Amino acid sequence: PSTSPASAAAHITSFGSSTITLGTGSSTNASGAPYLDLVFQRTPGFLDIVTGNGVGSFIPHNLGMTPGFIMGKNVSANQLWGAWHRGNGAWPTPKTGLSPNSSLGALAAAGAAVTSTNFEPEIYGNSSGSLTNIDSSATRYYVFAHNPSGNIICDMYTGNGSATGPVINLGWQPKFVMVKGVGATSWWFA
Repeated sequence: PSTSPASAAAHITSFGSSTITLGTGSSTNASGAPYLDLVFQRTPGFLDIVTGNGVGSFIPHNLGMTPGFIMGKNVSANQLWGAWHRGNGAWPTPKTGLSPNSSLGALAAAGAAVTSTNFEPEIYGNSSGSLTNIDSSATRYYVFAHNPSGNIICDMYTGNGSATGPVINLGWQPKFVMVKGVGATSWWFA
């Protein structure tokens, strides 16, 4: 995820009813270079995309259940993404926020509530890693469900250091997995 709105405009230039048009940005469209993309559709019980409305305001979502993962970014400012995960400490005081686009391990997050209908964000982070509240009308939040029967799980596990690693029984074959260590500074892996 880009932290700079100016540079982001060079990467994705428009959205059509069934298309995405890419610009000339070398991070997304270098001649002959292969890329991976993840495209999600807003779907009840899986994903909702909502806009911030200012500090101290509840933001409604349409998941129909309590979120498992919330990721947000002010799209008009050069700030890091902020994130909250249901397994990373009880809302309103998760142990850390989780920066999706860096190895920072301690972006703070707090808020009053996360419910099946809304949440009150106070997710922090900026380009230098210092703490700044990003919620505003320019903040976009991606709100993911935790719905094991609907094929989306936002959970935690404890590593064992073994070559075979932990085995996590999902009950179905995953199509996408994203993992980040929360006990230490670490990158996201997908």
